[in-house]
Amino acid sequence: MESAIVPARLPDSYDENLLVLMVQNPHVVFCYFELGKTFRALLARNGGRLRLNEVGEGDESRMPVEDVALSPEAANWYFRGVADGRSYDAELGWRAADGLFLSLLRSNVVHTPASSPPAGGAGGEDPPTSFGG
Repeated sequence: MESAIVPARLPDSYDENLLVLMVQNPHVVFCYFELGKTFRALLARNGGRLRLNEVGEGDESRMPVEDVALSPEAANWYFRGVADGRSYDAELGWRAADGLFLSLLRSNVVHTPASSPPAGGAGGEDPPTSFGG
C-alpha cells in the first residue's frame, strides 16, 4: 500500500527577534524583520518605529536618516532615496514621552555602492597611457 507524501509546512514564525538590512541598489535599502509575539506586542503597545541610521567611520557614530511608524502587521520596509557610497543600519524601537528613541533591536551594517565609478578609474588614479617596458 502506497502512502501519500504530505509536504511539511513551514511555521509562520519562529518566535525570534531578527532585523536584517540589505542593499537593493545605490539608493534603496530593504529591511525585513521577524518578531516574537512578546516583542511585537511591546512595539504595538508603545508605537513601534523603524529607524534608518547613517553609520560613521568604524561603525561608532550613528546619525538618524529616516524614522517611520510601523503597523502591527509590518514585516519589511524599503528605504528609498538613500545616499550612495554610505553605510547604514536600522533599529526597531519607539519614542519615549520625552522624544528619545529607545532602540530594542539593531540590524547589520550595509554599505551602498557608488552610483557611478570614481573619476579617473578605480582608486581615483588615471589609467596608464602605455603598457610594457
